[in-house]
Amino acid sequence: MLTALLLFGCMTSNHNKDHTLPTFGLNYPSVEFLACGERFVGVGICALKNISDLKLKILGLHKGSIIVTSTCGYNFSVMYSKTEEINIPIEKLKTCWYSFMVQVLVDGVLVHPIDGHLWVTTEDDGRTFVSKYQREYDQVIQFVADRPTIVTFIGCGIKYHKLRIPEDGNISVSTYEVNVKEKKCILFGQFDSEMVYWLLWRHEKGTSTLPEPTVKRNMFSTSVYADGSVLMIAVDNEVKFGNSVTFWFKSKWEYIRLFTTSGRVLVGKKTGDDIIWMN
Repeated sequence: MLTALLLFGCMTSNHNKDHTLPTFGLNYPSVEFLACGERFVGVGICALKNISDLKLKILGLHKGSIIVTSTCGYNFSVMYSKTEEINIPIEKLKTCWYSFMVQVLVDGVLVHPIDGHLWVTTEDDGRTFVSKYQREYDQVIQFVADRPTIVTFIGCGIKYHKLRIPEDGNISVSTYEVNVKEKKCILFGQFDSEMVYWLLWRHEKGTSTLPEPTVKRNMFSTSVYADGSVLMIAVDNEVKFGNSVTFWFKSKWEYIRLFTTSGRVLVGKKTGDDIIWMN
């Protein structure tokens, strides 16, 4: 059990509070969920042929409730009593937006809800779709190419159709270049026979990501020291209140999650002796 692996977590009767703006309603989704074989934090996209490939699960932290709504008439709610991945029973495959709200409950503490969103699209003509998600707009959409090729983008209030010349085996187009201004939208792109749904999402001003914690190691243990705003740290299915935790060397765990009262979340995956962070 994980309890035997944790040396300590900083405990306090006065739970840490996050004084940044709540993420809920500010285009800063932070719910962790699994869908179509991938793990997402905040927003995800799935291109599917069969409903059996969706396998949607939403992470509930500590205890609380989960509400799922959609643009295709699907609604679902559930209470949970421990940190676990909750299966969401969707039986029909439709092109649809699914939205999640997770309310974490902590006695005596105001914790703001967090949200998440999944776009599911069906493949009617058998072509392969490459699903991508970009939280910010100052990145590029990149295709592998060995010759000049017409690149087309439609959606997000723009139409782009232009011959592009590859550089170093790639064609890169920035969303700034094609003048995308919408805060959240789906950009459909085509390059030769490859088709891409690119989900773009822009935070409202005033939101900020949770900084990566300091990780210290010695020959016996690994310690994680997070920002002082962190309310709790969940290591797989066990929760410790406070902003630090220490593990024995070679402890067996997979995911570590940092969570604040304003809904900021940072998820880390153990990879060998390192932790890869995603938020």
